Amino acid sequence: MISVVVAAPPVPADYFGNMVLWAFPRMRARDLLSASYAAVVGVIRDAVARVDAEYVQSFVDFGEVAERGGEELAATAPTPGTAFCPNLEVDSWLGFRFHDLDFGGGPPCAFLTPDIPIEGLMVFVPSCAAKGGVDLFMALDEEHVHAFKQICYSMN
Repeated sequence: MISVVVAAPPVPADYFGNMVLWAFPRMRARDLLSASYAAVVGVIRDAVARVDAEYVQSFVDFGEVAERGGEELAATAPTPGTAFCPNLEVDSWLGFRFHDLDFGGGPPCAFLTPDIPIEGLMVFVPSCAAKGGVDLFMALDEEHVHAFKQICYSMN
């Protein structure tokens, strides 16, 4: 998922509503496991770059054509209970500045994502416990825990 604020130019000023555009970086699992971090980042960067001003405008135009035709657009976000297995969706909230929030009592001591009812969805968030650290929230069916542990490792 890409925030449309990265589009240049951004979403048209007269657009009102929510807009979620998906970037789809893709690699085969065997390529991902053997690739360098630079190669993986390059695949992600290329997918994000394809969500450009032309793509944003095409999305707006598509919505307008559907609206004029009396059509209702279908949501593309997964519904609760969806399982991405064997695929994963990885979202990074690392750019959100949660630690800068202060409603009068100081910064938050923790940050939790809302309920994640979609198996295979991973969300990276800045850690409140470890300065500069990263916390990961993930929904995973019990039957997939062993396989997940086999393919993951610590970067410490």
